[in-house]
Amino acid sequence: MDITDEQKAAVTAWVQQGDDLSDIQSRLKDELDITLTYVDTRFLLADLGLELTDDAEDDDESATPETDDTAREPGSDDAGDATDNPPLDDPPSGAAGEVSVTVDSLTRASAAFSGKVTFSDGECAAWHIDRTGQPSLDPVKEDYRPSEEDIAKFLAELQKLLR
Repeated sequence: MDITDEQKAAVTAWVQQGDDLSDIQSRLKDELDITLTYVDTRFLLADLGLELTDDAEDDDESATPETDDTAREPGSDDAGDATDNPPLDDPPSGAAGEVSVTVDSLTRASAAFSGKVTFSDGECAAWHIDRTGQPSLDPVKEDYRPSEEDIAKFLAELQKLLR
């Protein structure tokens, strides 16, 4: 999506004011006549290099423990417990050399969306998007890092699936 420099400046100002993702999504529609889904709004902020503040999340009435909202690097030591990382019993199937993404029928705990991905080299990972819209990958192979091209394909496919 192409947006003007003025629109980028407006979105940046909203983030700096502490607006949450829902507010930004609404203001995009109301003030700039740009209609985006929740995930598309999150991708826009990521494309602009903007991070939401945690203040909006502190108002959430859920009793979940405080977590780090930064994306975990694939292969990071933060593997979580068994409930956070279910086994990849049925990785997505796809043609060799393609990125295949599925969405779980039962979303993982503490996630807005979750699923599985098979990258072009055949390596598999679980993925999830937390309630702040932050995506994360949990590869099966501990030190695995997908290529930039595969990440781009994964995000594009994920965007299609979540619309």
